[in-house]
Amino acid sequence: MSEMRPSSPPKTTELLGRIEDFKKRGSNLRGKTQASLGVYWEWLLCNYSHQIVETVGTLEFTDPQLVPLALIQGITEEGTDE
Repeated sequence: MSEMRPSSPPKTTELLGRIEDFKKRGSNLRGKTQASLGVYWEWLLCNYSHQIVETVGTLEFTDPQLVPLALIQGITEEGTDE
């Protein structure tokens, strides 16, 4: 039996832009460059980014200054993209 791997959503120009924006946001929160997103986050952006932007106005709806430092350090130490 072959291993099943998740597939990414179709990469439209709009989705690629949203992915880049989300990676920049992640880089700002983590304090280091986020090179990629996991498939989960790509699908999340594909399916829900329109609704988030329509409701909140942006994908940058959290102020990095208000995110607890311990949370950012935990995310950075994990070293995962998902």
